[in-house]
Amino acid sequence: MLQYLRQVEKIEDREALLGAARAHGGIELEEVVMDAFDKVKAEGKAEGKAEGKAELVLRQLRLRFRELAPSVIDRVRHATSDELDVMADRILTATSAEDVVG
Repeated sequence: MLQYLRQVEKIEDREALLGAARAHGGIELEEVVMDAFDKVKAEGKAEGKAEGKAELVLRQLRLRFRELAPSVIDRVRHATSDELDVMADRILTATSAEDVVG
């Protein structure tokens, strides 16, 4: 339904979508749409945080080891937030970029 409201009704604004959901399906649909918005927002926030961590780890790796192999860059960019935390700690004692991404 959320997809329908966004595509067919051309509604992008959160409040307008909630109003349309209520009009089309009542308070129950409005609650479903609100839950979907909250979930998407949380996921986007987590993704943004991980991307920021990855860029910081890459910056630190470049400062410490200069040139980075494409495999190292790829590993950092596809790491989870927890993996990036471990990598950030390893930078302090590692002797190579490969040691950091393990």
